[in-house]
Amino acid sequence: VVRSLRADFAPEIWAGLGLGQQPAIFTYSEMWVALGVVAANGLLFLVRDNRNAFLLALSLSTAALGLTTGALALQSAGKLSPFTFMVLLGLGMYVPYVAIHTTVFERLVAMTRERGNIGFLMYLADAAGYLGYVAVMLGRGALPQREDFLGLFLDVTQWLLVAAFAAML
Repeated sequence: VVRSLRADFAPEIWAGLGLGQQPAIFTYSEMWVALGVVAANGLLFLVRDNRNAFLLALSLSTAALGLTTGALALQSAGKLSPFTFMVLLGLGMYVPYVAIHTTVFERLVAMTRERGNIGFLMYLADAAGYLGYVAVMLGRGALPQREDFLGLFLDVTQWLLVAAFAAML
């Protein structure tokens, strides 16, 4: 949900952070996020044991959620630049998204030795995410209007981090 909000409302979020007049900054920030996500998740192929890879991917996802929590705390304290904040937020959201959709689901199927593939699990995860996104959009319309999207985005991110940590546990 937060990943989609960040991507779909990037211009509004960057404007709320005071950098809306620099469109190229989105490309630069996403380049660093992509490199970090590929590096973090790509190295998981080195783990041969399915159970260990499964647990490592869950640990990596939990650590990334911690990174997001830290980025939110430092941003609210005024200790992060907007660029660093968005990069850390992107890493903290995309690392678990990719890890769950690939390594966790793949290794879960392999670990349990169930016949099948990860297609259904990916469908369920994506369906839940899109349903949550629709709920946020409908809820946004029901709440008093804010001047900027950034405040809503930060609030939704904080609440969904609590839910994500609970799910990871």
